[in-house]
This record gives sequence, C-alpha cells and structure tokens, in this order.
Amino acid sequence: MNQNTKNQIKNAGKGFLLGLLVFLLDQITKYLITDTYTFGGITLTPVKNTGGALGLFQGTNTVFIIVMVLVIGLLYRIRHNLKPSWIVPVIIGAGLGNLFDRIVFGHVRDFISIMSFPIFNVADAVITCSVLIIIWREYQNSSKS
Repeated sequence: MNQNTKNQIKNAGKGFLLGLLVFLLDQITKYLITDTYTFGGITLTPVKNTGGALGLFQGTNTVFIIVMVLVIGLLYRIRHNLKPSWIVPVIIGAGLGNLFDRIVFGHVRDFISIMSFPIFNVADAVITCSVLIIIWREYQNSSKS
C-alpha cells in the first residue's frame, strides 16, 4: 500500500469520526432536552418539526426523508471538491442526525430558541455554519482570481 492510499484511509477515518461526533452530539442534546429551560434570550424547549427549515412545509416528513437521502448521497459524491476537507463529514453527520429523527420519530426534534428566531437544533446549526464556511471560502477563492 503506497503512502497516498494510507493518507486517504487515515483522512477517511478522521472524517468518519468527526461526522459521528456531530451525529452523537446532535442526538444526545435532543435526548437531554425534555423540559423548558431559559437562559436570558435563549430558551431550550422540545418541539416536534415535521417540516423543514424555519418550520416551513409542515407535514411533509416523507418528502424531506427522500430529499435528505439524495442530498447526503450527492455530498458524499462531491466530497473531494469541497474545502476544507472536514466540512462534508460534518454536514453528513448533522444531516444523518435529522434523518434519524425523521425515520425513528416521524419528525425532527428541535429545541433551541433564540429570541424570535425559529426553533432549531444542533444539526441545523452545524449545517448552517458549514454552508456559510463553504460560501466564505468560495468567495475568498473567487476574489483571489
């Protein structure tokens, strides 16, 4: 086995562990929040979300399951094109957290409420921050050209 193959296996293992960590963090936080807790402008309260981001399209859980499987598959296929290299495993881990909820519970478990912003969860925050990082990196790369 050459050094390049060894490095690819090592990086894949790190990516898998990072994605697993995000998945577990998402699931553990959802499991722990069973009541309402308030800290200043942040409220933690469990909410069932059968729709999408920002609570849109309620009652379309099956459609979101199909879309999420397709998006996760697409991300896996293009994973080598997105930088930084850890970003795709993180997004996939977060996406699998919400997909798990939809399949097992029939809804996504949201619980973080900041002032009047729609309620979300750790997976949502990770996906949003990751997409912003990708956009920022692409912006930086395009402004260098």
